[in-house]
Amino acid sequence: MKLEMAWLLLPLFAACTKGPEPAVDHTNQDPFIGTLVINEVVAEKSNTLGEFGESADRFELYNTGTKDLLLKEGEWFVSDAGPDDPKKFLLPETLVPAHTALVVWCDKVDDTSVGIHTNFALSASGEHIVLYHQAGGVGTVIDEVVFKKDGMPGPVCARYPDGDGDRVVPKKSTPGETNEPARYAAME
Repeated sequence: MKLEMAWLLLPLFAACTKGPEPAVDHTNQDPFIGTLVINEVVAEKSNTLGEFGESADRFELYNTGTKDLLLKEGEWFVSDAGPDDPKKFLLPETLVPAHTALVVWCDKVDDTSVGIHTNFALSASGEHIVLYHQAGGVGTVIDEVVFKKDGMPGPVCARYPDGDGDRVVPKKSTPGETNEPARYAAME
């Protein structure tokens, strides 16, 4: 009788167990490190309107490479919760042309039919934004930005020049366009 009960319960236990978490690559060997970066962050509502006609938080992903970059379906994620929860929002399959920025709207719309709109918003008081790549069972934080309301960088910061410059407080935000020179420098 006990053996029969064990066999009956086995499928239940199997259904409740969680598979292994992907390994995290701490060697920085992912080929996308430095190629796709978080380029500009705006966590304070601005005068720039998104596709839905409302002011929204946002950040840019910038392809620093000389070739177009295909973000393959199921491999790319962004999060405002840092590396502890890097897979908060799954990016759709998207082509990011070389030396071009892709705007990611952080407005809790959770839609990718018109632009990319995440399931989270950014807080001007501070966040830890991560760009995460997972392929072949290994996950890697490709880039990250930690900002604080009264710190440097603050809730509005951008790399100048695009892609590889220092983070600065820009004269104005430039979603999807070339970043402006600094109003004043931010520190990494």
